Amino acid sequence: MDYYNDKIGVGYNELTSIVKRNTLDSLLKRGRVHRLNRGGGLNNQALIDYSTVPAVYRDAFEKQFGNPQEILAQRKKEEAVPIDSNANVFYSEYRYEKAGERVSLSESLQKEYTLNASVIKLLETTFQKRKAMRKALGGTTKHVFETIAAECEDLRDLCGHTLPVNPVRLREKMNAFRNEGFIALLSGKVGNSNTLKISKEVGDYIIALKRSRVPVYTDAQLFEVFNLEVLFGAGSRYRALEA
Repeated sequence: MDYYNDKIGVGYNELTSIVKRNTLDSLLKRGRVHRLNRGGGLNNQALIDYSTVPAVYRDAFEKQFGNPQEILAQRKKEEAVPIDSNANVFYSEYRYEKAGERVSLSESLQKEYTLNASVIKLLETTFQKRKAMRKALGGTTKHVFETIAAECEDLRDLCGHTLPVNPVRLREKMNAFRNEGFIALLSGKVGNSNTLKISKEVGDYIIALKRSRVPVYTDAQLFEVFNLEVLFGAGSRYRALEA
C-alpha cells in the first residue's frame, strides 16, 4: 500500500488475498473499483484506490492488514524521524524510585521520550550542518536556530513530539541534551530526588552493556558488571552505581 496522487492505494495482490481475483477483475472492468496506476515492472504492482473498494472488503482487509490510513501515517512519521535505537533501549531500561520501589517508565512515556530524543538528534544534526554551511559561505549563523525552531514545529505536526514550543526553552533543552544525553529529557515528575542520576557518558556505557548479545544482562547484572568495571576495568574512570 502507498499514497498515489494524494489517494490511498492498496496493492492488487494485497486485495486478492481478501477478494477473489475474478471478482476483483470484474469490479475493475465495471468501474466499481478504480485503478490508480497500471503497475508493471519489478516490485511495481498496480495500486487500487482504497476508497472505491466496497465496504465489506475494506472491513475484511483491515482485519487482516490494519487500517491503511493509520499504517501510511505511521510510515510517514517513521520516515520523517528515524527512531533512535539507543534512546529506545535507554528509556525502556530506565528505572526510578516511586513509593519506595524502583519502577520502569510507562509504555506511553517510553514512546514519548524515545520520540523526543529522536527528534532532538535530528534537529541537532540539521543545526550543525546549517551552521557549517553558513560559515563556509561566509554568512552569519545568528538566525540559524530560528529555522530549527520552525522545523521543530513542522515535526510536531507530523509526528506529535512534545518538545518545548518556545524557541528559548527548545534551545535550553537541546543544550541540556547535548551535555547530558537521554537523561536530560526526563521530567522531574518521573521519580523524585532519589532517582538515579547518571552522566551522558555513563548512560552510553550502560546502553552498550545492555545491547550486548553475549552475554545478555538483566538489569541487576548491568549494575553489577558496571561496578566491577569501575573497580577493575575500562570503567575505572566512573563512580560506582547503586541498584
